Amino acid sequence: MMNKSDVRVAFMASDKATLREVISNGIKARRLKVGMTQDEVATAAQKFNFPWQTPTISAIEHGRRDLSIEDLVVLCAILETTFADLLPTAKESVQLRDGVFVQLRRLREALLGGRPLDVDALPLDFLWLVGIREVDRNTAGRLNLSPEAVQELAQQLWGRSLSDERDLRAGPKASAQERGWVTRKLLQELEDSKRSRSKRAGR
Repeated sequence: MMNKSDVRVAFMASDKATLREVISNGIKARRLKVGMTQDEVATAAQKFNFPWQTPTISAIEHGRRDLSIEDLVVLCAILETTFADLLPTAKESVQLRDGVFVQLRRLREALLGGRPLDVDALPLDFLWLVGIREVDRNTAGRLNLSPEAVQELAQQLWGRSLSDERDLRAGPKASAQERGWVTRKLLQELEDSKRSRSKRAGR
């Protein structure tokens, strides 16, 4: 079972592969491993009433075709594999869509029916995967930290992101001036926490 903390939101350009590309590569690798041609896969799919042709398989393997759950079920049956085994065991993240990422290892574990993830037991490098908003990025620059480190620090202090803590304290009817005051107070708390952590690390 996956948790929303396993999905990372980041407002930045990325050269990471998309999940579609990873699955497409896995399908091609599996087809070659079992010694089937694209034409043979298409012919096998037709027996399941899928009107695929050789170009269809080529499009799938090159990531040019959206795959439905039904498509994946049939492909896994034809290639005698599982969806999870189409994914590599690497730890890197893949892009679900613009700015949204998921760790392949976590996704694979979920598909294999591993134990449900416990948010409280997740390592801190997963706790910040909730989203990075403008205030978080600005604060990261002021603290000379990465946005990820700011999110980790915020989770330790308040159990939520900086922006969520600001919104909670300021309230829904807060003016821009009031929100700015709350943000400055939170920034000071983060600076104090950072300083405290640095002192402990230096002992």
